[in-house]
Amino acid sequence: MIEYLFLLVAIVCIGLQFALTKVFQKKVENNFFTSFTFFFASAIVSSILLLVVCKFKISINIFSLLMATGGTLCIALYNILSIKMMSIGKVAVYTMFVMMGGMFIPFLYGVIFLSEELTLWKILGVIVLIIALIMQIGKSGESENKNYKLFAILSIIVFIANGMVGVFNKMHQISNNAISTYEFCFLQNLISSIVLGIIITVYYLINNEQPKLKKDFKAVNSQWGIIVFYAVCALLGCIFQLYAAVKIDASVMFPVVTGGVMVISTVFGTVLFKEVVNKRLIVSLLFAITATILFVV
Repeated sequence: MIEYLFLLVAIVCIGLQFALTKVFQKKVENNFFTSFTFFFASAIVSSILLLVVCKFKISINIFSLLMATGGTLCIALYNILSIKMMSIGKVAVYTMFVMMGGMFIPFLYGVIFLSEELTLWKILGVIVLIIALIMQIGKSGESENKNYKLFAILSIIVFIANGMVGVFNKMHQISNNAISTYEFCFLQNLISSIVLGIIITVYYLINNEQPKLKKDFKAVNSQWGIIVFYAVCALLGCIFQLYAAVKIDASVMFPVVTGGVMVISTVFGTVLFKEVVNKRLIVSLLFAITATILFVV
């Protein structure tokens, strides 16, 4: 099916986004301002590219506006919370909750609200994928942290927030009121650039280290090659995921994306950054591949 080819392209593009983010972080001091400015700039670039593709003719309706706004605000929410979570807990644990939410909530949405078939293979796939995600982080040790309760609450929020992004996208793509995929992607990027622009402006105004922020902005401004490359990957990933969402069940698509991104990100990490792949990670990836196969059986 052509939809699974779309999904494969989307997975590769998402993996490239992670890799490009890491390249950017190696070149620029990674902090709140540089990270959000990077994503803000890439959203602007994506919006401009989509305007060109659509020949500067964009149709918008209330339904699509609500769906795009809902998904974009969810992304902004878990990105903001990630800053606090990473300061009191492990990055790997945060990543696990984000990925599990992006897989499990759309899965439940498809089964409960879209009456998608709940097969034994899907149930086994979810279980195997959860095991694969847990194996990637090992022992978190969060229970020993004095901020454990706060970290747990924030984990639940980012779990739900990232999962709702997939739900909003699926709801839009299967609706009779949906605008075109290119127009919807443009709307998402436009809203994202507005939200990120507001966040960056507020942060800049209330921060007392404005000379440092100007230095950070100059550093980000020197990385436009990475920003444009990231924007193209993000754009293609968005478009091909939305195309796939029209035909592929939510209870299949989003778990496959999660498992696929785990595998492709590890491949890029090993090839591009010479990251060490230990036995635990290899077993985890084998579980992820197995889970992906179970979902498409």
